[in-house]
Amino acid sequence: MRRAMEKKLQRLFVLLNVLVFNASLVFTTKTNFSAVGDPGMQRDGLRVAFEAWNFCNEVGEEAPHMGSPRAADCFDLSGSSLIHKVTEAGNKLGVGDSLPGLTPEDINNADLYAAHKELYLGSLCEVPDTPRPWQFWMVMLKNGNYDTRSGLCPKDGKKVPPFAPGRFPCFGEGV
Repeated sequence: MRRAMEKKLQRLFVLLNVLVFNASLVFTTKTNFSAVGDPGMQRDGLRVAFEAWNFCNEVGEEAPHMGSPRAADCFDLSGSSLIHKVTEAGNKLGVGDSLPGLTPEDINNADLYAAHKELYLGSLCEVPDTPRPWQFWMVMLKNGNYDTRSGLCPKDGKKVPPFAPGRFPCFGEGV
């Protein structure tokens, strides 16, 4: 009888250990995973912004039919589908198109328009997080063609004639 009781207690002890172990796994298992960014992120939404400039460091002028050189994409997950917060039409906004908060003087200035468009796209992608809301990660694209002889690069927002490279020498013959 005593031996049977010891076997039952041993089985109960093993069973109790298994239950405690499983319970600890359930409470310590990470339920959120991040494929991009900080591994501690707890959201199912992605925020990305793209900025494309020529090497003038100012917009100067927009590429035809391309809109301002700012674009963003942000989405939230709903079940198995993505809900995009920025439309293609929003990304294609360019000089002359109205934006919230844009003054009539700035609507035709490519440099100021780009800055306003960045703020507008950011507002569409903003996450109302506490203590500070946040918008997106920035990806900056530059074409690497600093054309000093075309006269396309403005200086301090004003058009300037072509100039010879001096402060920014190019290496090699070029193509």
